[in-house]
Order: sequence, then structure tokens, then C-alpha cells
Amino acid sequence: MGATRVGFIGVGTMGRPMAANLVRKGFDVRLHDAMPGRAAQVAAELGCTAAAAPEDLADREFIITMLPDGKVVQQVLLREGEALLA
Repeated sequence: MGATRVGFIGVGTMGRPMAANLVRKGFDVRLHDAMPGRAAQVAAELGCTAAAAPEDLADREFIITMLPDGKVVQQVLLREGEALLA
């Protein structure tokens, strides 16, 4: 049985250390961030993978968000025609 697959959206000031803890604990973490290049940079530093779009996290067992507010969460997860949540 493989590691639990976790998607993590928002790897800024608060999200990065939280994602780092998950990686250290052995979770299979894939990161996404709205700032271009940030997820790839943090993923390289932490030793995990990056997603170009939230939809690339659809195969994850869990998705964690560390976003500024509920409005941003809705924009990311519930975009019309491209909802990540099913």
C-alpha cells in the first residue's frame, strides 16, 4: 500500500511549512499555488511534486487548502465547469 496522496493548495507563508510537515511524515504531496512558479519551486525544495492547475489534484485522497478566505476557496475549488470537488 502506497503513501496517502494529499493535494495542497496555497504554499505561501503558512502553507509551505504545513506542506513540509506532510512530506516529512511520508505523505505523497502534490502542491498547487496561484502564483506562477511557486508550487514548482517549493516542491523542488521539499522533494514532492507540483500541479499546474487545481484539476491536477483530482486523484488525491485529500485536498488541503491554505488560502486567504472563503471567497478564494470557492474560486479555486468551484470554478464553473471545472469544479475540483465531485
